[in-house]
Amino acid sequence: GMSYVRQMPNTAQRDTRATHKVIDTFTRLLIDYPNSPKAAEAQKHIEEARTQLASKIFEIGRFYEKQGHFDSAARRYAELLQQFPDHTLAEESMAREVACLRKLKQDEKAEETASAFNRKYPNSKFGSLVKK
Repeated sequence: GMSYVRQMPNTAQRDTRATHKVIDTFTRLLIDYPNSPKAAEAQKHIEEARTQLASKIFEIGRFYEKQGHFDSAARRYAELLQQFPDHTLAEESMAREVACLRKLKQDEKAEETASAFNRKYPNSKFGSLVKK
């Protein structure tokens, strides 16, 4: 697992195969040896890897959004929400997904997602992206 940690790129724009392997390897360690003295360290590495993967998806979504490819951007933001629903980027991703869906005139899906956003994040600083 530590060799995969050392292979992880230092930026989300690079190949993330080693990052996926970090999650797989250390998750297996936690399942097989939950009381291991290395469990806390393994969890830390998993969180770092998850952050890198979530950041990559988010950055790709932002790229598409800036290019005006709102369908591709919305799909990336939805992907982040599906894979990392508890990540710190999930709130902004959901708001940006709503904004992209509105630009695509997918009003029904946008309103459904906006309602879920408002329930989950009632005091969000990204609320302006969700408002019509």
